[in-house]
Formats: sequence, structure tokens, C-alpha cells
Amino acid sequence: ARRMPVPGILGLAQHDAGTGVLLDRGSHLDLFFNPYPSLEAGQHEVQLVMGACLWLPRALWLELGGFPEWFGSIGEDLYLCSLARLLGRPVQVIGESGYRHHVGHSFGGGKAVAGRLSTTVSRRALSERNKSFVLAIVTPAPLLALLLPLHLLSLLLEGAALALLGRRLDLLRQIYLPCLSALWRRRGEIAALRARWQPRRAVSLLGWSCGFSPWPHKLRMFWRHGLPEVRPRSTKGA
Repeated sequence: ARRMPVPGILGLAQHDAGTGVLLDRGSHLDLFFNPYPSLEAGQHEVQLVMGACLWLPRALWLELGGFPEWFGSIGEDLYLCSLARLLGRPVQVIGESGYRHHVGHSFGGGKAVAGRLSTTVSRRALSERNKSFVLAIVTPAPLLALLLPLHLLSLLLEGAALALLGRRLDLLRQIYLPCLSALWRRRGEIAALRARWQPRRAVSLLGWSCGFSPWPHKLRMFWRHGLPEVRPRSTKGA
């Protein structure tokens, strides 16, 4: 950290707590802020390091303002890393070490198990909502005008697909429609944070966009693992 030219966010490679298998060396994002793992040994610059092992100096924490309390849980690491990148601060993974993590233990889900995606309603609802908050806050205006409508449309299509193909109308009511209504209810807080941070953007649009995958990660996961299993609400981590 002392060798970095400007203060930034650091993390370590993440391994599965049970098997020791490498899960990621940080993550990259698609255009809708869905993370996918970086696995290249020599890749240090990433867009996200997981909050299970995220380090930043106190001065940067105070500059970023910490976590918006209305986020609740899930996505705080995505917010901090995305905001840091907007301000021109590096987000890096150190390659010489790592940590073991029980991924998704508190809320259930968070990784593929036995080739299947498995999660809970509570985790999925918080994840979709808070990713949407981050996208709406940190995306520069010229890109937001394009991406936000596409993001909202993709959420509706995903919810409709799970409701119809999986015969789970409750998922549309408990995850996707509440996400859209939360964006509307929190529009004042979102606008206030945009007004605070967007004038301080220290990277070009090209620099900001660098690293984002144009291919939606959820489509890759659906092709590889099929429809996710979404279990009833979990009370863990509440």
C-alpha cells in the first residue's frame, strides 16, 4: 500500500473454504455490474475485490464516505470499489497470498454448487437492488442514459423468464418488482450521491468503461448452469 502512487483498495485471491479451489483473483464487471471472476495470475488491476477481504486506508474510507446505510447488506464492496475507480483510485489484488472463504454462508448462495446455481430470495433481492443502486450512482451520465433503461428491461425479462420457465411468480413479486420500486423510492438519495461524486470523476469515459464486459454475465451462467434454484427467504445474516 505504501508503494502505491495514490491510495487505493487492495484485496487477495479468494479460495473456497472447504476445498481450497481458487474462486477469483478479484472480479471484473459486465455492463450491468454483475461480477465475474478474474483468474489470471498476473492480473492485478480489477474492478472489484470482495468485502470478505478488502483493505483501504482510513483516509480513503473517510473520503468515500463509507457505506450508504440504506444499502443494508450485500454490494457494499461493489459500491466502494466502483466509487474509488470513478475517482481515479486503483483497485488491485495482491498476487502473493490468499484467503479461504465460506462464500454466501450468511445469506445462502453466491456460487455454483455441484454445477447448479443456488441462492435464496433474500440474497437475490438484496443483490439485484443494491447492484442497481451502484449502477445508478456511479455510472457517468452519458452512459447512464443508455445503460439504466437496458438494465431495468433486463431485470423485467429475467424476472418474467424465471416466473414462467420456473413456474415461480413469487420471484417476480419478491425480487424484481421490489428492485424497480426501490430505485424510485430512493431516487432522492441516488440523485444526491450523483451530485456529490460525478463532478469529481477523475477518469475519462473510455477509462471508466475499460474492463467492463459487453456480454451479460448472467447469460453465460444460465448457459453453463441452467435456471438457478431460488430457495425461500433466509433469516441468516438479518
